Amino acid sequence: MRRNNITVMNSFSSHPLYRKHDLDSAMSALWMFYRERFMILFVTAFIMSFGMQLFTLMFDFSELMNLTDPVEML
Repeated sequence: MRRNNITVMNSFSSHPLYRKHDLDSAMSALWMFYRERFMILFVTAFIMSFGMQLFTLMFDFSELMNLTDPVEML
């Protein structure tokens, strides 16, 4: 078990944002990270937004909020 924890702890050093930062280098690194991965981040956000929209349209949440009887809620 300890060996797995050490492996997990060492793997963070391979992350693209891992290094010492001051504010300027941190913002620059985040900007480069975002620029390099813009399409996948955008597509993921779009799909998640679309999925949440469909989820909220499937259920009438305003009707659920007006229910007061616990049996009716089930």
